[in-house]
Amino acid sequence: MQKFIDRLKSQNSFTPPPLDAETLIYAQKTLSQLGFCALPAGFVSFLHLLNGFSGEGCHIFGIIPDPMNFMDVVNVNVIRPLSPKNEKIILADNELDFLIYNHPAACYQIIDKQDMEVLEEYSELEPALGNIIKI
Repeated sequence: MQKFIDRLKSQNSFTPPPLDAETLIYAQKTLSQLGFCALPAGFVSFLHLLNGFSGEGCHIFGIIPDPMNFMDVVNVNVIRPLSPKNEKIILADNELDFLIYNHPAACYQIIDKQDMEVLEEYSELEPALGNIIKI
């Protein structure tokens, strides 16, 4: 995972603030209060190493407590909630697809933005991110 993160950092056009415990707790509480499911543990671990990414039309959403920031995972899910929102959460995207976590299925999924069909499923975060972020 560290090699993948190092490659992302070298191509990141977004300079996210480091993720601290207070910000993470705030985001998780906000998601819960809005009826969304929690961020998966693997994604939270990733955000501690790199709190967001943007490059060449691809985004990994971080936790940036600013209601106007389109790179914040809470804001993205409020703007474009999946159904049912208490089971699925958007984590990243590119021009064509979303990377989501499906809690009942306990897996990461690549879904088409237009028809919302599942294209791929992954049990681990890194290959799922690799599908969205072509580096």
